[in-house]
Amino acid sequence: MIVIIVLVGSLLIFRAAGALGVPAFATWVAATRWALAAMFLFTGLAHFTKAKYGMAPMVPEIFGNAMFWVYFTGACEIAGGIGLPPLRPAILTLLADRPRYGRLTLLYGSRAPEQLLYPHELKQWSGRGLEVEVTVDSAGPEWLGHVGVVPRLLRRIELDPLATVAMLCGPEVMIRFAIAALRERGIATERIYVSMERNMQCGIGWCGHCQLGPLLLCRDGPVVGYDVAGPLLQVKEL
Repeated sequence: MIVIIVLVGSLLIFRAAGALGVPAFATWVAATRWALAAMFLFTGLAHFTKAKYGMAPMVPEIFGNAMFWVYFTGACEIAGGIGLPPLRPAILTLLADRPRYGRLTLLYGSRAPEQLLYPHELKQWSGRGLEVEVTVDSAGPEWLGHVGVVPRLLRRIELDPLATVAMLCGPEVMIRFAIAALRERGIATERIYVSMERNMQCGIGWCGHCQLGPLLLCRDGPVVGYDVAGPLLQVKEL
């Protein structure tokens, strides 16, 4: 319950700041992204407080030092709102065998230009045949790129619905809107893959924190086809 309070409270505070003129929180989408980051930070920091003593018994003895895994998963949760790093291995794999694939496009969103990850690699990837489109939530006059959210980019790029495979990673609110944009473009659900790393803790399917209907995402995912995840995400409070 307290996690929901942190999420909703942060959202209202950030959006109020946006209404008072803070550019980074100027829209509900931007405020939601910051609120999700605050929630991940809150849950991750819990691994470094007295709550860690309640988490340690959930770690099977086979993994050795339980407290190490509590700290490790806490650090992962703190980084949980960042979508590009999990996609980076897939990008490198595709570029390593570039002639095998057709058009490759990366749509990358960040809060601000100074928060973009891998800026040098983005340029290198672009030179190796990857079309890179970057958008930010807010920026100063020196920024010449897109301003807005990733789903807007999806409505602008060229794609063949019958030959496109989409891989999505990031906050769930972004994933939902991106999927809606993909479906508008005619992409079938079985050609859409989403990363659902929600509140994973034990990592071996024992604690149940990452359960999504019949799925335990740390065991059955975290990458799931949207033809499987989509119907489950429509169930309230699942």
